[in-house]
Amino acid sequence: MASYSASIGYGITTAAVGIILTCSRILDGITDPLLAFVYDRVNTRFGKLRVLLVAGFLIEAAALYGMFTGFSSRGLGLPVFALLYVVYIIGYTVTNMTAQTIPAIMTNDPGQRPTIGVWTTAFNYLVPMAMSMVMNVVLLPMFGGQYNQAFLTAACNMTLLVAAVGTVLVCLGVSSYDKPETFMGTKKSEPLKMSDIIEVLLHNKPLQCYIASNASDKLAQQVASQAIINTLFNGILIGNMGLATILTVISMVPSIFFAAFGAKYVHHHCQYLLYGRCHRL
Repeated sequence: MASYSASIGYGITTAAVGIILTCSRILDGITDPLLAFVYDRVNTRFGKLRVLLVAGFLIEAAALYGMFTGFSSRGLGLPVFALLYVVYIIGYTVTNMTAQTIPAIMTNDPGQRPTIGVWTTAFNYLVPMAMSMVMNVVLLPMFGGQYNQAFLTAACNMTLLVAAVGTVLVCLGVSSYDKPETFMGTKKSEPLKMSDIIEVLLHNKPLQCYIASNASDKLAQQVASQAIINTLFNGILIGNMGLATILTVISMVPSIFFAAFGAKYVHHHCQYLLYGRCHRL
């Protein structure tokens, strides 16, 4: 809902917001490698994962609160909104990239990792689906059925509360794995260097293809999810934002089943490869 906040709280046109949000994805290409250096060097008595997850959440929460509530509708313009969104992107990067390393740390079993992936996918669909339903079907009518400052404030506060609970649960769940010995390899290794990243990027063709594929998908998702697209399609053509939300939720359900099927396939395929390799040995 950043587009609505920019329009309502900062007087920025929807088209300009779309450009800002799309260009912000380029910033991910800078913050993601930088976090690799931070991640490699964070080792505290409270662990690595929990420190980064909490730090990322606090950065996101501060940026979102400022964007939707603290500085919204106060006559501030594009520079303040853009700055807050950049801060949010930094917090999002810290949280998201740290979370993506958790499955690999929790288990090396080729049968368990796809199962963790299924649960991750399920939560990534179900939580936003539930939040979207509550916001557009329950919360929005309470504020006259319109996106206004009062609705954005309530939506932001509810989201931060749910995110805080989720962060606490994740920290509790990874506490037994978040220990210094977990991140120590069998060989002595040096801290990650920029030259190491450049070396991999220049000479690893599969990684280059993977980056190009993900970058194009991310850009397409960002463009398709712009508020102006959703408003034109759901608000004007369909004429019912609540119904559009319900239809979106229904369309997401098959994705969860595909994820479960994919995990089962990967589990079976990995076991087959491991069995064949061990048999040859």
